[in-house]
Amino acid sequence: HGIIDQLYNIEEDPDELNNLIFSEDHQDIYNQMYFETLAEWRFQEYSPIKLKLKNGELKWKQSGEFLEYAVYYSKTTDYTQAKMIKSEISGNSYKAKKKGYYWLVATPKFTKTSKFYGENTPVAVEKYSFTLPVSDQVYFK
Repeated sequence: HGIIDQLYNIEEDPDELNNLIFSEDHQDIYNQMYFETLAEWRFQEYSPIKLKLKNGELKWKQSGEFLEYAVYYSKTTDYTQAKMIKSEISGNSYKAKKKGYYWLVATPKFTKTSKFYGENTPVAVEKYSFTLPVSDQVYFK
């Protein structure tokens, strides 16, 4: 939270030098692991994104802290069964289409760079946020 995520194949890369989140081939597993890590991660000083459901539409307040949003869906409350159904949302709403549970996940807006990843690759946020980049689940009947 606040710095770029890391995903390594420690069998092939035991020194963790090749961060696989930059690889298109690993985006599905990265996105799923990112969501599952955040879905139940709660601490007293951190708040999840506030997600509301009204007339079948998921709504949230956009934040300058986040670059874009994604929606995850599951028929049950089991977040490990949830799958991303929409990504790269730049707005603040999404029309729910089927009965079940929805979560919103945000991508932090990274602006700081690091020599390790190159001066053109943002890897950290400018100002640390106490808003988690995930919402609590909401149920659509």
